[in-house]
Amino acid sequence: MIALLVFSLLFVATGSLSSLAEAAGLPLAFGATWEYSEFTEAFRRYLQSRNPLFAYLFVAAALVLVVLLVKEVFRTRRESGIELESISSAGNIPDDNDNKPVQRRAWARVESSLDCYFIISRAAAEGTGTSPSGAKTAKRKGLIVDISGGGCKIATPHELQVGDELEIFLDLAPRQRLALKCQVVRIEKDDDSDQTFAGIMFKDISEAVRDQIIAWTFKHHRSILEGQRRLAEGRCLRCGKPLSEVMRQESVFCSKCDRVQKNAYRRYSFS
Repeated sequence: MIALLVFSLLFVATGSLSSLAEAAGLPLAFGATWEYSEFTEAFRRYLQSRNPLFAYLFVAAALVLVVLLVKEVFRTRRESGIELESISSAGNIPDDNDNKPVQRRAWARVESSLDCYFIISRAAAEGTGTSPSGAKTAKRKGLIVDISGGGCKIATPHELQVGDELEIFLDLAPRQRLALKCQVVRIEKDDDSDQTFAGIMFKDISEAVRDQIIAWTFKHHRSILEGQRRLAEGRCLRCGKPLSEVMRQESVFCSKCDRVQKNAYRRYSFS
């Protein structure tokens, strides 16, 4: 693609240069030696004698090709960066997956706190199989505590079993809502909080959706590193404002962000 754009740009530039060379050679064709001002005036008259539409088309085509070339370069660099970052993040993957970049990227799990809703589309044969159909399809609330390109872990007060098939709805961004078909592959119980932690595997997920999740995990991971740096420097975890010694003893947020954070926690509740 880049080679084609470069070739097209050279073609347009060559066409323009040939016209310039033809115009510049007019004085020599008549054996005349002109001053610079005379030459520029003759060159201007020459351009006016030709159809200006072709000159405008040449310029427009050259600009379009330059824009496409720049976009292609940035796209290639972005894709290469994502691939390199995903491979480096999954360096502990077994050797038999070395030729499967998608599987390597799926191992890069990142801690999160994403709200989600899910329904049990098909319960496992044991336990939940006798539940009423309305209970299976009821929308339940959960919290995604970590996520990767291959699955996630959710915390919920609702009972789940290994083998349950779910449909999870989550918002990676305000305008980026995903509906994912999943299956429960692991269950952990927390007796202290009475929560169920379910290991989820994504099923029938397209590569476009998987790439959206992976891109979000990389961005979120960078945010975590930035938060750690702010904590080490004694800054507000949310806005980066420097904290006084007294405020550092009480909270990791400034007074304004602390109120915002408490309101967010107050709004969140499992149901």
